[in-house]
Amino acid sequence: MKNGIKIINIEGADLLRNKIEGKYINLKYEAVFANSKLKDKISKDLSIKDFSTNDIINLKFNMPVTKIDESKYVKYKDYIKDNKISAENIRKILYKDGFELKFDKERTIKGSKKEGTKVITDYENRKYILKNRDGEILQEEEMKPYEITYKFWFRSSAKAMVGECLFINKKIHDSIVKWQTMGIELPEDEEAMVVEIMAYMSLTASTIQDYITINPNEILVIDDLKSRRLTNCAKVIVNEKNQCDVIYENDYVENTLFDGQALLDDSLFGESEAGMKLLRHHFFKACGFRTNIKLFMQNYCKGNGLDYETETLKDRYGNYIKVKNIKMITTENAMKWEKFFKDKSEGFKSWKKAVDEDNNLFGVCKEDHESKFKDKQRMSYQMLNTLPVNKEELTDIARYSIDYINKLKNKDNKAFIEHLRENVNIINENEMMIDLYERNKEFAKTELFKDFKSSTIYKLKKNLRKGKVLVNAENLTIVGNPYLMLLHSVKEVEVEDGYVTMEDKTLPKSENFISVYTKRFEDEEKLVGFRNPHNSPNNIAYFKNNRSELFEKYFNFSKNIMAINCIDTEIQDLANGCDFDSDFMFTTNDENIVKVVIKKVFRKESYACIVNKIPQSKNKYINTLENKAIIDNKLAKGKYDTGTSSNQAQISMSLFANSGYKDKELLKSVIILSVLAQVSIDNAKRQYEVELNKEINRLTQILNSELKEKDEGEVVTKIKTDKKGKIKITEKAIKKAKRPLFFYYITQNKDTEYRVYNEETKYKGVYKNKYQAQEIKNKIINDYIDKHKGEKIEEDKIAMIKEKGIKKEKDSFNEKIKCTMNYLQEIISKEIINESKKKGEKIETKDLIVKIKGKAKHEQLEKIKELVENWNKSVKKFNADMEGVSEEEMRSRKTDFSHEEAYLVELIIEKIKKMSITDKTINSLILSTLRKDSKTSNSHIRLKLLNVLYQSKKEQFLNQFIEIKVS
Repeated sequence: MKNGIKIINIEGADLLRNKIEGKYINLKYEAVFANSKLKDKISKDLSIKDFSTNDIINLKFNMPVTKIDESKYVKYKDYIKDNKISAENIRKILYKDGFELKFDKERTIKGSKKEGTKVITDYENRKYILKNRDGEILQEEEMKPYEITYKFWFRSSAKAMVGECLFINKKIHDSIVKWQTMGIELPEDEEAMVVEIMAYMSLTASTIQDYITINPNEILVIDDLKSRRLTNCAKVIVNEKNQCDVIYENDYVENTLFDGQALLDDSLFGESEAGMKLLRHHFFKACGFRTNIKLFMQNYCKGNGLDYETETLKDRYGNYIKVKNIKMITTENAMKWEKFFKDKSEGFKSWKKAVDEDNNLFGVCKEDHESKFKDKQRMSYQMLNTLPVNKEELTDIARYSIDYINKLKNKDNKAFIEHLRENVNIINENEMMIDLYERNKEFAKTELFKDFKSSTIYKLKKNLRKGKVLVNAENLTIVGNPYLMLLHSVKEVEVEDGYVTMEDKTLPKSENFISVYTKRFEDEEKLVGFRNPHNSPNNIAYFKNNRSELFEKYFNFSKNIMAINCIDTEIQDLANGCDFDSDFMFTTNDENIVKVVIKKVFRKESYACIVNKIPQSKNKYINTLENKAIIDNKLAKGKYDTGTSSNQAQISMSLFANSGYKDKELLKSVIILSVLAQVSIDNAKRQYEVELNKEINRLTQILNSELKEKDEGEVVTKIKTDKKGKIKITEKAIKKAKRPLFFYYITQNKDTEYRVYNEETKYKGVYKNKYQAQEIKNKIINDYIDKHKGEKIEEDKIAMIKEKGIKKEKDSFNEKIKCTMNYLQEIISKEIINESKKKGEKIETKDLIVKIKGKAKHEQLEKIKELVENWNKSVKKFNADMEGVSEEEMRSRKTDFSHEEAYLVELIIEKIKKMSITDKTINSLILSTLRKDSKTSNSHIRLKLLNVLYQSKKEQFLNQFIEIKVS
């Protein structure tokens, strides 16, 4: 279960109808309870079968309950408005009252292929019946139901932004919550730190890949330090109209030097080559950076005439720790439990006790690793669009990506096969394609290979149009003044009122750049950094690398880590409120990018440092389940805010560029929307005095007016005849708010409609909203159940929803807006070689497949197809759920889904490996993927099906293809 446990995924509206009306609910194990400290703790209390459990359920709240029979909903009459209960109110009801679900106990009787017996399920009489080949009944067993009562549990940080949460078996709830919260109890029905406890109790649920053992008595917790800089600020405030505005003035900005970081002794890394470990525990989160703590302490003692064996240091809680025992150095910012204890010393004791009871095991969420693109990394469209470059400079920046794609088109396939080899994983078909190509070079002439090659290159070109330009760069995990942190641990940093008054000699101060240290680039190399969510030129950083010998001596950082000077710099505001809990910055030495940032952007008056001065919310919540629902409803409302604010920021940025970078009001919009994007991300931890959606909509309306002005308009001719029969012809240019052309590529360039069909595949209607379609589907299913009581329900055979994309036309977008991303579209169209329409020699794929006589096993064919169909459906569902989300959120959710998908594929492969499959059966499955118009065709899941056969039965699979060895 290294990839987690499969759990049921339900829509709250369906659950409420089931709870009140007894309506049918289709229980699908579509979610995964991730591998984590929490999973490992709770697993012994869960009933798990086939890597699945019914004890935990994931709930979504996307749909209302409509057309209510109010006589059945008397208990919830206060939640009904216009004959419906909204998704927000459904959440309140279920958080408060919980719910029950019925399941059938696992049957004990089993069939045997050897003995020719089979178990039949009689749904009408609720029996399992064991029969022999002749249909004789050998044994009967009653279907025994059991019920689970569920209580609201928590929502993980990953689920918060999409409004999902977890419910758990009531019998398990209290004990696991007590473990998660270290026994911290908030007073019920009183004002309390509800938002904070909900955020921090999920820390042990973070997905982990490993454990590391650290005795809490060997952790030195020190006070964090601050530094400030007087600089030109663009302060985002809320004015008297309750609207965001920008004020420009010189003021101090502050950095918290070690926020979210820890120094970990080199001994904790073992044979790993990583330079950091992202750690989680009870109310603890920190990124631990690889440090020679032992060497530093030995040299400190030697230099000051102290005994290394006996010397001690005092932590912030009054405890003394021997320097020879220190394995971690961190600050109060990693210790989230401090917020809940007045007596910090007692709180530390409670935390150490909780860690000790978990065998001192800290979860490792991730380690740093090299980019899959080697020395290259992909930019984002926001990075590109905020660079004030001309077409020639942009062409140079994009040159490597353009040449790379053009090279893949070569007929000899060398570059293409190498590209596949560098991007192999369990989910994609790359390894299979390489083996088939190397087995028989004629395979390159088949439709299967040609289509795969075209599709692969098309995706790369599509990504390039989205601004994913490859440059010499890396996403470097950042750490703040780590050498100074070592000095601070031994009280050798000059501090006045909490502010550092000395310089860090490893990272010198400068008015022209911010000093950094990284092994990824050469000493004194000039670098540029971006941190997501990035939306404004004001947020671009200019660095200079300083390869100090002290870093080489005391830190074993990998090439994927960068130390940044926080003393007398604006780095944390400049980088959109970054901290050092594994935040990373896209860092490049690209000559053109560096040149334009130095000349036009960094610390220039036009691009003042953006500072978020929107007040944090003063709202206090009474500790009730309904208020927890209200908090989560607020988070769910903002699930599209990050993406919307980022997109609107780039519309404003494009218009600002179109003005020759002169329109200050447009730049103000960029600045405000940049801050709102960050606020929407932070909402899970802290809330602000701004109505995000309302403010984004206000700015969107202003920008739409600007877009209309830039549109040349479509001339519409009207012909009218007056009373006297005189014809009057008028022409009018109708202007539209057309977004810049590049939005055609970075957003869904099609509208989706949802068509509902009943069990006889009769067309029932088309809907723009997928939740409306779902309601109609549910009605069809429930009507069917009422007429066919006792029958087995196969939902997709009774009713189904089919999605159809209606493509938008390019002329709905404005190609004449002069901005960097529009320039990129011109460059791609001009520079990337179009594929020849002459396809060359073509071989039918089936002609390279060995012909085998005999009969395939139909049951195995159907079972393998069903496994792959389920995988295909989960991918389609994920892609549908990604509509409208921000690039930042999409990246996070794609990472989570990639774990889920890899887990699902591993399960499929393991199941097929256990099957004894004949060559004829594999041969038939392969051929079924090549047929297009047959009822037995599996062409819609072709590559997925071929890949799982290859992964699970590699030798047998390859032997189905004719081999031609090249001598």
